[in-house]
Amino acid sequence: MIIFSTPKQSKMYHFIKEYTLENGYAPTHEEIAKHLGNSTHGSIGLMAEKLKEEGHIEYIPGKNRGIRIVSKD
Repeated sequence: MIIFSTPKQSKMYHFIKEYTLENGYAPTHEEIAKHLGNSTHGSIGLMAEKLKEEGHIEYIPGKNRGIRIVSKD
């Protein structure tokens, strides 16, 4: 079981995971912000960085939509 710092981080992680499974590529920060409601592009970047620091996601350098899930749940 994965433990997240906030419910919004959990929602963001699961959206990235499901979106990637359904589409074959990760969502953009804009798509994540839209899904989460009132989040801004900047706050999405901060939350994504926190998920990265906690080992849940990673970024693939130089690739658009380069978020990859690394946590196992």
